[in-house]
Amino acid sequence: MYHISVEKAFRASHSLTLQGTPEPIHHHDWLIEVTIAAQTLDNQGLVMDFTLLQSLLDKIIQPLRQAPTLNDFEPLSPNPSAERLAEYLYRRLQQELSNDVNLVRVAVQEAPGCRAAYSE
Repeated sequence: MYHISVEKAFRASHSLTLQGTPEPIHHHDWLIEVTIAAQTLDNQGLVMDFTLLQSLLDKIIQPLRQAPTLNDFEPLSPNPSAERLAEYLYRRLQQELSNDVNLVRVAVQEAPGCRAAYSE
C-alpha cells in the first residue's frame, strides 16, 4: 500500500463549552494533515498529485476561513472541537476523492502537541 500526506494551515477562532462553562473565544493556527492511500500507482507513478490533494483540501477549508468563528459554522455546532473538525474534513474529502484512492485519516492540530484525528 502506498501512502501520501499533505498539510494545510489556517487561522480561525472558536469557543468550546466545557462542563457547562463556555470558554472565551480564542484563535488557533489549525494545522490539517490528510493521508490517502492506494494499492497501485497511477500511470504517472503517483498515488495522487500532491498539488491536487492540497487544492481539494484548500477548497474545503475555505468556508472555515470565512466564518467569523468556527462556532458560526453550522456543521461544527454546537461545540467546534478539533475532533469535530477532523470528522467534518474527513467526510467532505471523501466526497471529493476519486474511487482510486482511500482516505486513511484526517488529523487536526489545534496547538503544538494537541492533535485529534478521524478515520473510518
